Amino acid sequence: MKLQVALDCPTLGEAVDILNAVSPWIDIAEIGSVGMYEGLRASRVIRDQFPQLEILNDLKIHDGGYSCTRAAYENGADYVTVLAAAEDITILQAVRAGRDFGIKVVADMIGCQNLVERMRAVDQMGVDYIAVHLAVDAQDPRVSPLEDLQIARLVVKNAGLSVAGGVGPAGIEKIAACQPDIVVSGGAICGAENPAEAARAIKEVMVRYG
Repeated sequence: MKLQVALDCPTLGEAVDILNAVSPWIDIAEIGSVGMYEGLRASRVIRDQFPQLEILNDLKIHDGGYSCTRAAYENGADYVTVLAAAEDITILQAVRAGRDFGIKVVADMIGCQNLVERMRAVDQMGVDYIAVHLAVDAQDPRVSPLEDLQIARLVVKNAGLSVAGGVGPAGIEKIAACQPDIVVSGGAICGAENPAEAARAIKEVMVRYG
């Protein structure tokens, strides 16, 4: 089980500061909104400064599946996201590029209405991971992606599972018990008074569940 930190920061400097604090506890650095502000170069900088970490470029590809996946690879990413709501051909092209260049493709279920049906379809397309994801705009302290993760555990047969959306120290026990392959935490780590302590608390629970 890997811990991924979503670097939803306005500057690359802030992202680097967070990684300096939390890198002992995380496995994957996600180029989140920092990539929107800083571009794909953020992946290259973080790859150079933190060679021990894997890099996910959260492009949320909705078109140009092959070219965007290749661009993520060329800028040092180990993973790239494609929207599960995209056209099938876009997802398949992302998968093809993933195979050609050796980058893992994560299909993000964010915004999908027919969750079970779409999970089953995307799972047959050869993506490496399916991510259940509660959107930032929909997040509420009373809401968790746990239910969608439990559904995915039953439905997905081929891909690994990733879970994101409001995941922090308070709710990690139930999430970890479902044993997703990747746990994503953004604001609960980056916005914490002590990001290192937040990351450590999450990771220690995950380790107990494998």
